[in-house]
Amino acid sequence: MKLLILQTNKKSAILIFSFFTFTFSFSQTKDSLKIEISEQFFNTTVKIQAFKEGQVNGKKYKISTTGTALVFSFSIDSINIPCLVTNKHVIENCTRGILKFNNTGYDKTPIYGDIVSIELKNFEKLWLKHPTEDLAILFLQPIKDVINNRTGKNPFTISLTEEYIPTLSVEKQFLALEEIIMVGYPKGFSDSVNNIPILRRGVTATPIYLNYNNKRRFLIDIPIFPGSSGSPVFIYNPVSYTDKRGNTHFGKRFSFVGIVADSRNYDAVGESILEEPEKKDKKIETKVSLPMGIAIVIKSSVLLDFEPEIKKTNLKTYSDLFLKSIQ
Repeated sequence: MKLLILQTNKKSAILIFSFFTFTFSFSQTKDSLKIEISEQFFNTTVKIQAFKEGQVNGKKYKISTTGTALVFSFSIDSINIPCLVTNKHVIENCTRGILKFNNTGYDKTPIYGDIVSIELKNFEKLWLKHPTEDLAILFLQPIKDVINNRTGKNPFTISLTEEYIPTLSVEKQFLALEEIIMVGYPKGFSDSVNNIPILRRGVTATPIYLNYNNKRRFLIDIPIFPGSSGSPVFIYNPVSYTDKRGNTHFGKRFSFVGIVADSRNYDAVGESILEEPEKKDKKIETKVSLPMGIAIVIKSSVLLDFEPEIKKTNLKTYSDLFLKSIQ
């Protein structure tokens, strides 16, 4: 099973015209799928570098944050609409954002290290937010069009699609304990030269087929750090897998099961030792927050909630905002 590569070679005198009239033209031939699936994982995400203003003692200062955005293509009335997906808290109050992509080679494979980037103003306002969940989406096609018009280069991305989201019946086939893969940028860490994220492995900490605390979520046992927010979580068995009945199935199994949203930490409490005799009866308590290695994951099926929101989007208003946001 392979993921879909969504590419466009369009050049338009009017930026993003093709996007806002919902007429897409993508190449999805076998020739465009020339990298094996484990390498494709490295191309399903984009690093977000965002900036916002803070204030301490009346003084303003700029804060730089990082996060992970996965690439997901919605199907609206049989039209593919590629988007970036991350958590709302990643882009909250951010006035500026930078996105970096690898260029596409003549053979439809990524040219690692041939980096093309775009900087956007009004960053938070460009994202369409989920009404209740900590998720937000950003239309990707206009970004690709702008980069292509400016540089002649085509950002390479591999898009996840609805077919990789497990249905309820498929969820029930999963074991309570499954091995998982997470792709992202913990603490902003990545291979910055080749412009690729970090892959990490872990296991489910609660069954995917149950809703953790009655929400469409589950837990995974894997260390999570700032920058991991928005990371996609996959089940991938390249050779074989076992079902609930103990049957072994030979062949690849792949599912896009969720998006990392939060982690759980605990406060480790200690005491500082004072050597001054006159202060020996005084205790100063120290506290540090340590990661538990547990992450909360929003189920990938929640992404489908965006489809009616996309249909309701005023494309003319969004187009005007996007064009004003291009740096």
